[in-house]
Amino acid sequence: MSEPVALRLLPDALHITYAFLATQPELVDLVDDRVYTVLPTKSRRFPFLWLYQVGSTLVTPRPWWAERSDIQLAAYAATDRQARQVCDTARALCMQRLVGNHPDGVVAYVTAINLSPVPDDSLVSSTGRALPRWVTTVTVTAHPLPQPPQP
Repeated sequence: MSEPVALRLLPDALHITYAFLATQPELVDLVDDRVYTVLPTKSRRFPFLWLYQVGSTLVTPRPWWAERSDIQLAAYAATDRQARQVCDTARALCMQRLVGNHPDGVVAYVTAINLSPVPDDSLVSSTGRALPRWVTTVTVTAHPLPQPPQP
């Protein structure tokens, strides 16, 4: 009986993107430490950025090597202008700096679509209107870090 092949897990593109964005000075200047992967329900302070994965597809079914993950970036703020600035900054950071090696995997390619205003009717601002929210989707193609040669 042969030895089982080591199981290869694909990188968590949401975690890689979150860890990257939470440390970028341009975004930190706008939102401080308010970059989330779970929408905060209590003690919300604005502006903030919420990242969530909406789907993924394998680049090729065999070999099990790379995956494209669609990650939505949703920026909430007190004003429409501020929400757009946060979302646009996060999108630009992903497009211009996310590609490369990260502790949990390699980002090979990033694309973005649909920077658009989508006011959140479930959250009402102090003016009684839907809270300003801008949303974009980044598609992050990632694969595992190269394995060192076996001795």
